[in-house]
Amino acid sequence: MLASPSKWLTSICSVIFDIDVGQRLEDVYPPESLSPDDGTNIAMHSFPDSLSFELQSKTAVRDSTFFFRIPQQSHLPAGTSCTSFLYGCVFCRQRQDERLRRGGEQKSVVVLSGHPYTSVLEPLTKYAGMMFFNNGPAALQTVFEEVSLWPHPESGSRLIVHIGGLARPFQVPHHEALPLGALEEREEELQLQPWQETPYGWLVSEGAERVQGLFNETDIYTSLRTALDRLWNLWELVVLAEPLLIIAPSPGECSAAVAALTALITPLPYSCDFRPYFTIHDSEFQAMADSQIPEEENSLPTLIGITNVFFIKALSSWPNVLSVGQQASTGSGLLDAGRPPSASRLHRLNPNNALKAVRRRAAGAQILISEHVPGLWATYRPILSPDTALLKTLMDPDSAESPAQAKRFADANSETLREHFYDMTAALLAPFKRFHQPSLPGEAASLSAGPAPLPPFIPSVFLDDLPRIDLPRALHKRLGSQERVAHFYQRFVASRNFKTWIARQQAAALACQERAWQRAHLDQGIQAGTAAVDMPEVQLVGLYLEVEQQLAVAEQAADTGNLPLGPTGLMRRASSNFQMMLRLQRRLREVWQAMPDDLREALLSQPERASRLQALFSADF
Repeated sequence: MLASPSKWLTSICSVIFDIDVGQRLEDVYPPESLSPDDGTNIAMHSFPDSLSFELQSKTAVRDSTFFFRIPQQSHLPAGTSCTSFLYGCVFCRQRQDERLRRGGEQKSVVVLSGHPYTSVLEPLTKYAGMMFFNNGPAALQTVFEEVSLWPHPESGSRLIVHIGGLARPFQVPHHEALPLGALEEREEELQLQPWQETPYGWLVSEGAERVQGLFNETDIYTSLRTALDRLWNLWELVVLAEPLLIIAPSPGECSAAVAALTALITPLPYSCDFRPYFTIHDSEFQAMADSQIPEEENSLPTLIGITNVFFIKALSSWPNVLSVGQQASTGSGLLDAGRPPSASRLHRLNPNNALKAVRRRAAGAQILISEHVPGLWATYRPILSPDTALLKTLMDPDSAESPAQAKRFADANSETLREHFYDMTAALLAPFKRFHQPSLPGEAASLSAGPAPLPPFIPSVFLDDLPRIDLPRALHKRLGSQERVAHFYQRFVASRNFKTWIARQQAAALACQERAWQRAHLDQGIQAGTAAVDMPEVQLVGLYLEVEQQLAVAEQAADTGNLPLGPTGLMRRASSNFQMMLRLQRRLREVWQAMPDDLREALLSQPERASRLQALFSADF
């Protein structure tokens, strides 16, 4: 019997590198959960795209992990995750054996999800890989069914999930801070939950002090350790959605670097297409090889991670290239990252190194074809200055007494960098608050006046007003002069990241405003006893849907025990919530009775609503 569709996963599959036909899917669970096109695309991303995994021993076995993001080519069967992109976490095993054809084999286990929960799905993939190679294909179903028992990943919640019997904490990102494709399944959930205002904008989860965004738990320090002094330049490139190509010796390192860069701009969601591991098999490769640069009109990926140096020659027109990682890396990426070097060592120079640096700069990114050299080659002229004082506060993992302590140092450094760039991004967004500030009922003279419209955002007007706006210190210190401030904001408001963000913020503010006013009208109607029979049909339907929604929220609060701690507070809140539910039920029955028969028939076409009404009219108020 098939497990019910998972709230976390689309499927789990195994991929083999067939000597005769190349990469192909071998086993998939649940069966038929992937279309043929998606299956082919997944297979093409399940192995290294370079010679970075050469085996040095006749009996060598090498395991590696990485992740990719690909567009979903077709709709999935009903009841499964419906998003526009699939995230695949890979556990790849390469084994050399003289008894096999060509002396070895390559197999991968891939965990697929419509959501970017890589910090918990990567350890799950490693567990699934070990289970698969020890127990065979039946392990895929076992792991899938284990995940189906995990708790629902509510926006911004902190969960404990079990992987192979071991408890693991996981911070669920706020859904509204994720790329648009990851929100489709959550649309109804977001509409039912109360919104709250944060220093940067609108957020569903109440009580959140900090927005948890894309790849919110990734190790920024280790992934970008060879580019620490360029982080402020990179932040600019990612915030402005400038094309950026990242090359690393292994898929694990390039996918981790892409994750770290997108996490760097939280709480601003990265709204363009990004590919943590891009290969020549991607459908967009040909257009990019024909010298097309990503822009709003062609929707090509803007941020890509690669390992194959062929891309350096094929995509020579790309304006910005970042090289990360060390050639001797294990390639294990987010799970098995090696000990990062100290920040101070990055700045040591001697005459020979200086001469090499000059020659490499003259060669540009093409130097990477002959040797792997960490560095940034960019045509973009940076505006922000780096925070050298912050870099000096980072701890040196090389001074640690053990690998565990070195990891703790790296984690602490990542958190320091995450907080710094979070504050900088929040400061960048602060001047736009007035454009998504809703008018709430308590601020109006009367409910009959209705809410004031949101002010329209006009870039030219905003830029004219910018000199009179007090920017937060976190940003102004890095930008410096007013001329640089104006130049940066001019580029930012023209970027796809900003256009998508401001549209989402205004939509969230309008939704919050509409619900607040509807609730105020509803409360006023309940208190005054406004007769539903006197309302026009359009208002009747709107009122019915609003009361029904408010009743669902009240019932959900009662079911989940979302009440304050303490016996007295608990009883008071429970009593208040119960009285509100009774008032809403009476109002719902009153509105229903005032409706004509044809409206009732239309509403009864939904079985869940019909069941609710049956229970409602059998109750004694």
